[in-house]
Amino acid sequence: MRTRHIIIPARRGLQLLSVIFALIISGGLLNMSCTHNNGDIGRWFGTWQVMDIATDGTPDPEYDANCFWEFQNDIIKVVMVGPDGYDRDIYYCIGTWQETSDNTLTFNFTHSDDSGDLLYKPFGIMHFPSDAPFTLTITEDKGKQLTLKYVDQNTSTEYSYQLQKR
Repeated sequence: MRTRHIIIPARRGLQLLSVIFALIISGGLLNMSCTHNNGDIGRWFGTWQVMDIATDGTPDPEYDANCFWEFQNDIIKVVMVGPDGYDRDIYYCIGTWQETSDNTLTFNFTHSDDSGDLLYKPFGIMHFPSDAPFTLTITEDKGKQLTLKYVDQNTSTEYSYQLQKR
């Protein structure tokens, strides 16, 4: 009977050690997981809120600061907060981007897949073309606050976007 009492605590101790070891391994694997797909893309990585949109210098009264630009790798996801709140799985469009110089970005929303191009069409409030890549120029840089400008080549209309890093 005494032997049994000695064996049971030893088993429990071994089980406890096994659980602790499994937790340490799991924590290590989670710590090594990817947060920057294909490496660090610098300051652009993450979410930027579009605080204001102006057309030829005049703020757009229809815009409610409800769009976010999410950058990861070479993908930009433009998310719009819908009337029911922030549902990033419903109100969004996807494009590609690249930083073409220190003060310019090129966006491309011309993509499509087997179901068409609806997922890749930018929201009208952004004034982005969906038929060709286009360039945005950084006109003001305060670190986590930026102003970018896009000039529509067809109409010469200038759009500016004030961004805030989230």
